[in-house]
Parts: sequence; structure tokens; C-alpha cells
Amino acid sequence: MKSAFQFMTLAAFFLITASTALAGKDDKRSDKKSELSNLVLTGTVASEQVEKKSKDGGSRTVTVYYLTSTDGKVFLPQAHSKKKGEPAAYNLANFVGRAVRVTAKGISAPNKKGGKYIHVKHITAIETTGDSI
Repeated sequence: MKSAFQFMTLAAFFLITASTALAGKDDKRSDKKSELSNLVLTGTVASEQVEKKSKDGGSRTVTVYYLTSTDGKVFLPQAHSKKKGEPAAYNLANFVGRAVRVTAKGISAPNKKGGKYIHVKHITAIETTGDSI
């Protein structure tokens, strides 16, 4: 009788602990999403060919797009279509070499060197400002 009681107590403890841990993970995820702020960045879009290594030992060339501004290089995410078969909302290749204004969701914080850390998660709008190189 005593061992059954101990087993039930132990099982209840693990159940409560697991549910509390899972609830804490959900809170952390929602906090990160709430940290995203609206960003408005201006600068010139540039591209660069980067060779990435895959897990199987091979490599492939990928085009990386970034915005050069007074804050330095800010890497821009490529757009993906929401539904299969639909075109993407924008194509960064069309903006290379042009001065643009990017409205985005992302993180902007000071870094250790005294500058600014900017991470763009999602571009909401991109438009040319008329100036080009």
C-alpha cells in the first residue's frame, strides 16, 4: 500500500513539473514575438554571393541581400509566397543598387561596441526613394 501511494505521489509530481515547464516555454516564445518592433530603414540594397556548406559535405552558392546604411550592413530576408504557386511579395534582386526605404518587423538594440544591432525578421514594405548609384 505504501509503495502504491509513493508511486502515485511521484507520478503527480512529474506531471505537475512537466506541465509547468511547458507553460514556461510558451511564455518565453510569446515574449520574443512581443520584442519585435516596427523598423524603418533607408539605404542602398546590395547583394553578395556566399558559398554555404551542407551537412552532407557539399556546398552551394547562395545570394545574400543586405542594406548598406549609416548603421552598417543590415541583412534582409528574402520574401516567400504564402501559398504554393503564388509569386512572392517582393524580389530583392529588383532593388540591387537602388536607394530604398524598408519598413520591417525586427529587433533593434545597442551592441557591445557602442553601435546598433539590427535584425530584420520580416519586411512589410519596400519602396525606392529615387536616388540610385
